[in-house]
Amino acid sequence: MSEAAVLDRSAWLFEADGPLSEAAVARLCADPRFPQTMRTLTSGMLALYRGNRFLNALINDRGRMLIGYLSLYLHEGALPDGRGSGFSVGQLKALCAAAGVASPGRTGAMVAMMRMAGYIASAPAPDDRRRNILVPTEKLRLAHRDRWTFVAEAVRVVNPAAAAAFTIGDAEFEAAYVRRTAGYFLDGMRPVDVAPELGLFFDRNAGMMILFSLLLAGEPDDTIPPARPVAISISALAGRFGVSRIHVRTLLRDAQAARLIERNGENSSLIVIRPELANAARTFIASMILFAAYCAAEAREDARRTS
Repeated sequence: MSEAAVLDRSAWLFEADGPLSEAAVARLCADPRFPQTMRTLTSGMLALYRGNRFLNALINDRGRMLIGYLSLYLHEGALPDGRGSGFSVGQLKALCAAAGVASPGRTGAMVAMMRMAGYIASAPAPDDRRRNILVPTEKLRLAHRDRWTFVAEAVRVVNPAAAAAFTIGDAEFEAAYVRRTAGYFLDGMRPVDVAPELGLFFDRNAGMMILFSLLLAGEPDDTIPPARPVAISISALAGRFGVSRIHVRTLLRDAQAARLIERNGENSSLIVIRPELANAARTFIASMILFAAYCAAEAREDARRTS
């Protein structure tokens, strides 16, 4: 595919009649059910988070998730029936480097950790049993299946018909969904592009989890994102997400410098989420819900054509 074709394909998502257009995002953000969608998605992602200090030292959250996802993509990319054909470490290193996910060295180290943890395994190549390949295990599939389930539940809040496209557990659908979502990513679609203010959180270990925690920190009668000041514990956030207190404190200080939050002094436990951050969070979550629903609809049609 030419560079122009890639740009045209990824850019279409955001055009006036595209699924991620400004009008589509604005409509979803204005939906009275959207706050519950935000709550469902953010609380689900927090429940699934499995960070630890060793992995955080190796590679950030985004890199770990994408390496696992691209492992599924390489496996499922060759065959449309969901059975896949495996991949080599070299293929994964090249793909991650080309997509800006991780260097070959970090990818190789992450592959070694994934093998030790049982997320990928060696297997004989289907075309030559003397040659070994890597294949995703059910443990890796389950990890992503859990994420898709929370995404589908978040979609269901605002659009039950769109949520019905998520036939999670069906091998053909899951393979097609991986190809569609990863395909758009490799074509240049980056979630943070719709809300560049969130780049500060995306690029830090546990950054998005800390942001999600802030979004959910309001009192029961407050909005999401909270309109009133929220109390946070740097020690609690650091312990929950496997990062240092200095890491959390630095992230909050940088967010304050970027005028995304307000604090009454560095040691204050009270944080105010500024409109710039609240609006960026709404835009990001709305865009991701629309993107996931669109890819699920495409994947369902792909799966039907191959069944």
